[in-house]
Order: sequence, then C-alpha cells, then structure tokens
Amino acid sequence: MLRDRYVLVDRLGSGGNGTVFKALDRYRAKLPEAQQYVAIKILHATAANRGELLANLRREFYHTQVLSHRNIVNVFELDRDGDVDFFTMEFLEGELLSHVMDRLQPLPMSRPQAWAIIREIGAGLECAHARNVVHGDLKPHNIMITDSGEVRILDFGASSTSAEQSSGDRLRPRNAFSSVTPAYACCELLEGRPPDPRDDIYAFACLSYELLVGAHPFQRRRSTEARDFGIVPSRPLGLSRQQWQALTIGLSWHRGGRSISVRAWLNKLNTGRAAGPLPPAHDLESAPANPRSARSLGATALFAVLLICVTVWVSLAGLAARKISSNDVVPAAAARALLNAGPDARRERAGLPAASETQSQVVNNIRRDVNHPKLPTALTNSPVVSASNHIVRSGERFAEIRVHRSSRLGSDTPFVWWTEAASAKPGIDYVHQGKAIQSFPKGKSSTSFFVKLVPNASRTQPEVFFIAIAAAGRGASSGQVARAAVWLPTNHDQS
Repeated sequence: MLRDRYVLVDRLGSGGNGTVFKALDRYRAKLPEAQQYVAIKILHATAANRGELLANLRREFYHTQVLSHRNIVNVFELDRDGDVDFFTMEFLEGELLSHVMDRLQPLPMSRPQAWAIIREIGAGLECAHARNVVHGDLKPHNIMITDSGEVRILDFGASSTSAEQSSGDRLRPRNAFSSVTPAYACCELLEGRPPDPRDDIYAFACLSYELLVGAHPFQRRRSTEARDFGIVPSRPLGLSRQQWQALTIGLSWHRGGRSISVRAWLNKLNTGRAAGPLPPAHDLESAPANPRSARSLGATALFAVLLICVTVWVSLAGLAARKISSNDVVPAAAARALLNAGPDARRERAGLPAASETQSQVVNNIRRDVNHPKLPTALTNSPVVSASNHIVRSGERFAEIRVHRSSRLGSDTPFVWWTEAASAKPGIDYVHQGKAIQSFPKGKSSTSFFVKLVPNASRTQPEVFFIAIAAAGRGASSGQVARAAVWLPTNHDQS
C-alpha cells in the first residue's frame, strides 16, 4: 500500500528508472471495476545513482504530463511515500508491440495493420515534437497496443526538451542517454551529442521498417557500426518509390538527411491510404507467408529468360577457342538464378526441374569447385590469370582472394576486380566493392587482396558471393571475366 490509497496488485515490468505495478486506487472505488486500477512507476529503491534516477523519473513525469494525446500514455500524479518515489498513470490492458512482433516471427505484420500502427505512433510523436519534447528512446518495447485496438507511446524516461538543452539542463546527468537502446539510437546519440527531434525520426524509421519487413533494417546493429560497414537495407516488397525514399530519409546516418517533420515524413509514406482498421493486440495478424505470390507469373518469366541466357552463354563458350574446364566456377548470373529460384509449382508449370533438385545440383557443383582451389578460369588477355575460391572460417572479418598469372612480367600488371551478389547479400553479409584496380607486383606471379565481411551476420545456411576479375581497361567490358566464389559459414548463434 502506498499513501494509504494505492494497493499494489501485480508487477507489470521493469526498466532503467524503476518498476511498474498494477495498483488498485481506493479513491476510485465508486467507478466501474475496469476504471479502478492505475499503473504506478516506482523508482528503484537500492540504486546507487538514486539522485540521477529520481531526476529522470521527475523529468519523465513532467514531460509526459504536458502531452495530452490519444496515442501517448496519460500520467496522473507524482508522489512520495516515505523513501518511495513514484508516479501514477493510466492502466492499459494490452500487449507491448515488441511482444506482438516476436509472436508473429518470422513473418512481418499484416501490411494494413502495420501501416495503421505507424500512423498512430507518428501522430503521438508529432504531438510530442510540437510541444518541444524529444522521446529519445522510441522502440517496440515502448509501444503498447491495447485490447481496444489503440496505440500508446510509453516511457519518456530518456526524453528531453530544447529548452533544457539551451539552459544546459542542470538537472540532467551527463550519462542520461547512456541507457538508450543501441539498435534504435542514431549515430549522434551514440556519439554523445544532445538529443534532437531528428533522432526520433531515425528510431521511428527503424521501427517502421521492422513492422513492414519483420526484421530490423541493420540486423539490430548499432547505427555507428552499420554506418562504418556500409550496410544498406533492402527495399521492402510492395513499397512505392516515394515510400521507399521516405524510409531511406528516416534511416539516414546524419541529422541533415533526416531534416523533416514527422507529419511530412508520414505524408511521404502515405500511411493514411495504406492503413486499415487496427484490431485488439491479440488479433493482430502476420502477413501472408508468400507475399510474392501475386508476382509469380513475372518471376517465372524472368527465370525462363535467365535460363535461356545461361544456355546461350554456355553454347557460345563451347565454340570459343579456349576450352572451359569442368572445374570453372558457375557464372554469377546462373548462380543467382538458381539459388533464388521460385517454388516447385511454378517451375513445373514452366517445364523446369524442381527447385530443390536444381539448387542441390548448383550447391554441389560450387562446393566441388571450392575443393579445387586453383581454378583455370582465365582471361584471354596475356598473361593468363586465375583466381582461387575461398571458404570463410567462423569469426573471420576479411576474405583473402589469391590471384595468379601464368608468367612473371618485368613490370606491374594491373587488373580490375569487384564483388557480385549471389545468395549472400551486400551490406548484410559482406561489404560491396565496386570496380577497383589492383596490380601484380613486378616479377611476381601472384598477389592478394581482401574483401571486408560484415561481422555478426545472421545466417542459417552457407551463403556465397562472387569476386569478378578482369584485365584493366578491356576485360570488364568485353565479358572476359574470371570469377572466384566466397563461401560464408552459418551463424546459428548470432541474432
């Protein structure tokens, strides 16, 4: 019991500043039963930095108190009982958005429902920014979907106002933003800069991408790490060019790229037209298991075209003066077509073999190539150049590519190399490299270069990408390109 009024009934959760309880408010005894309960946030009693936490608790209360909006939790009173500091707020029956998303995994949420949640979060965030309040720690765990189908933004414990920034914020401890969630914090916050409304835009864009796709845009990496490794999120299926441009603006590494109001950002996303009615939390649904089914005809046609191209390529290569060895690496276009092939049913309608058989054959062929490290894949330019496949070991951050030539010339000999995607994706598994010039040192028959890998990438099966090598100035345009496969291991323990 607190203040001879609030009877603690149940523990709802705990955060950085305190623990939240469900409590019966005895002053509400004459109200309907559902309205007799409140939520109480109590400051951690044994915290060593109690002074800082108390300042955070009071700031959270006062900032939330000035925000009266249907999408922001309502707070009632800030109080103290002995050495217990707490404040009361409305009690919400529902489910945290983070729990909903976990429940729907590995599928994303239904698109109309996802757009509806994005619209409601944006409305609450727009209200906060209009009153000069920056949330500072927006994430799925701080969003509640109620049993009546409403959205509430919670936990303004990391919030700030520009007035505080201009006055130096004497009440705010220097490390007040050390508890922000790294996966949703922009580079500026992680680097210790004062908060800004554009920081909420970044977190909101990450959250929106996760709702639409079912996965974090940067695999839950810190923004600073994703920036340094050049990770680029893939475009979600079904988004218009304008919607994708809006998401890209929100995910910008720099505040200058996110200089847009929440309302303008939502207008670019066109959430009003795309959103549907929002049901109670327990009725939220996942998107269809195969969102590309409506495009199956186009996918079948594309695969048929790729197959024809590969067939023609093989035929022409057989007529060439240079005979292609049976150990040659599978061309990147063929590997991509086969590794990304559609369902068996579409293949059967197109008169093609089953996907499982085709993929198995290609994987076995490429693995066979890996077992023969010295490939005779050569350029027609003199001297003959070949490249070795590479198997990446767990924990390695670079793939070393060894290139050989058949003769030692008396001068440096340049060549061009670049990366080509297959089942492994640039920005997710490895760092993409455009055409770069490398040289064989004078008098040397081989040389090496390195391709940067993205650390802690999540893979449930081995993935592959290719290194293409051509003579500088001619090979890349003439089609005479040698390729080496880089195999990446599974990472079952990574999340």
